[in-house]
Amino acid sequence: MIPHRANISQASEPRHAISWDDSAAPLVYYRFEGLATDQDVERYLAHLDQTFARGPVAMLFDARRIGMQPPALLRRQGYWLKANQDRVRERALGSVFVFDNPAVSFMMTAIFVVAPIPHDYQCVASLRHAAPALDRYLSQHGVTPPMPVAQWVHAVAS
Repeated sequence: MIPHRANISQASEPRHAISWDDSAAPLVYYRFEGLATDQDVERYLAHLDQTFARGPVAMLFDARRIGMQPPALLRRQGYWLKANQDRVRERALGSVFVFDNPAVSFMMTAIFVVAPIPHDYQCVASLRHAAPALDRYLSQHGVTPPMPVAQWVHAVAS
C-alpha cells in the first residue's frame, strides 16, 4: 500500500502544525508546519507514546515548513524525550530530520548537542537524502520495510 496525503492524520479536521502518517510502519512520517500550539505538541507526544508502544520504528521528521518554535514547547518535547529515553533508545531504529532553513537547522543542531537524541539520527537539507539514511537504519537492524523507502518518502512528503 502506498501512503498518500489523505492518510496524514486529521486531514479533514482543523489544521494542526504537527501531522503524521504511520500507515507504513515501522516507517513513520512527521510533518511540522508553522508554529505549534500546546495542543499540537501534546497530540504529537501522545502519538509518539503510541508509536513506541507498538514496536521498532524508523522516523522521518519533515521540518521544511516549520516556524521558530517557542522555547516552552521545545522544553516540553525535551522533557518527554528525557522521561522516555530508555524506550526511545530501545525502539528507535533511527531518525532523519529534514531542515531546509539554515536558521532552524542551526537551532536544532544546537539543541541536539545540549540534549542528545538517544538513537542514531541524521539531519539533512532535503528529502532526497532521507531515504538512503532510513534504508541504512532499517538494514542495520535487519528490518524489511513494507515498501521501498524511496517510494514511501516520495509518497508521504509530496
